[in-house]
Amino acid sequence: MPLLQCSDIQANEQSMNAHNKLGASILICAALGAPIAAIADTVVTYDFTGTVIGASGIYSSAGTSVTGTYTIDVGAGFPSQSTLPVSFTSIWASLAYGGTNYGTTAPSALVFASTLMSGGVSYSNSTPSSVGSNSFVEGFPESGTVPNGYAGGDTESPDSTDSVYSSFELIGGTGTSAPFDANGLPIFANASSGTGVLNSSVAGSTGTLAYTISSLTPASPVPLPAALPLLLFGLGGLGALVRRNRMA
Repeated sequence: MPLLQCSDIQANEQSMNAHNKLGASILICAALGAPIAAIADTVVTYDFTGTVIGASGIYSSAGTSVTGTYTIDVGAGFPSQSTLPVSFTSIWASLAYGGTNYGTTAPSALVFASTLMSGGVSYSNSTPSSVGSNSFVEGFPESGTVPNGYAGGDTESPDSTDSVYSSFELIGGTGTSAPFDANGLPIFANASSGTGVLNSSVAGSTGTLAYTISSLTPASPVPLPAALPLLLFGLGGLGALVRRNRMA
């Protein structure tokens, strides 16, 4: 169906009365004129469940299942790296890093943060370390140049030598079947596989916990394109005005 243009709508309104003409023009032209862009500063949290496939070192007390959350804030990335919408034809990333290990100020917020619970293992991080912090989300290709993968990760360093790394990865199709949307957020329904890992090396103690992802569901609202609610409202208003004129 061809997209409506303001000129077309205004021409079709000639049979309406002056009040209806003004109302429909305001509703629809405003909706069509608004940019359909994603909301870059919306933070979205996802709940996940999974199955542990390996645990060692300080994470040996993990159980057979794992639960937790991934929190994604694409807008927290460096401006040059967080432009929306993201690309479905080339590699893209939103990242934020800094701290004394990098010789820069630590970022004010994380692009990716996570929590995890499994048996006797519990992990949570939501604040960048002033020593070293590097968090990201990205769309990447397994091969070639067209992205069919989505990943989120965060490395936090309590000092110059130690670090804790948490990440997950989805593999799926490309284009409309990619495991991510235009907002840079994951789409688990498009993933053929999902894996995650927690790795730690702190004060001489190390550990790795690996798992497959069984479910990934939003715990907070996923943002709509900014103009979509306005467009739907405008189209609904136009429909009501048309019905009113048919009944007149």
